Amino acid sequence: MSDQPFKAKSTNTLVKAEAIFQLVAEQGDQGITLKQLQKQSGQPRTTVHRALMSFTAMNWLEQTALDDRSVCWQISPALLRFAFKFRRKALGGHTLNDQMVIDGVTAMNAIEIEQDKDVTIKAIRVFQLVASASLTGKTLDELQYQSGYARTTTYRLLCTWERLGWLKSVEVDGRSDRWCMSEKLLALAHQYQNQRLQMIHQIKEKYQSVAGEQL
Repeated sequence: MSDQPFKAKSTNTLVKAEAIFQLVAEQGDQGITLKQLQKQSGQPRTTVHRALMSFTAMNWLEQTALDDRSVCWQISPALLRFAFKFRRKALGGHTLNDQMVIDGVTAMNAIEIEQDKDVTIKAIRVFQLVASASLTGKTLDELQYQSGYARTTTYRLLCTWERLGWLKSVEVDGRSDRWCMSEKLLALAHQYQNQRLQMIHQIKEKYQSVAGEQL
């Protein structure tokens, strides 16, 4: 595997992909189409589609058919379960002693690593390795070894995730950092919970207006 520095253009790809992911997340159950995403993001169709395919491959997003000719994208149930599991662990103050994984995402092997040229998928895999740790996080050395990526690649991906608010680095001894998950995943769980509570409230109001009694 090449040890060439991970170019700024590559990290910019992750920034664009994450922005597209956020646009999908904002829509909740309603979902959003490729055409809508292209318009809202201002990115070329190929850029948007590539990002969607990467997040779908890693089970962060899923496609839902609108009709015979079009589909929309939504946050996958697997990622939401992952977010709620992390919330329970983090808010409960428990150590994440059981591995945190997203359903349907298998472990990497050497062939997959070598063949993987997709920056977003690389980034999600590094994120997943951080997520699989305890609340104390993992060091750069651990993440480089476990990912199989070059040290520069691993570090730049971590820094980009931190800049986007998904990860945070915690100083350990003045010389090294440990990389941990931030509160952004918690926000995803809170957003889903609020959407569901709002739906329940609307159903109750509708029922009361029709039946004249509370549900």
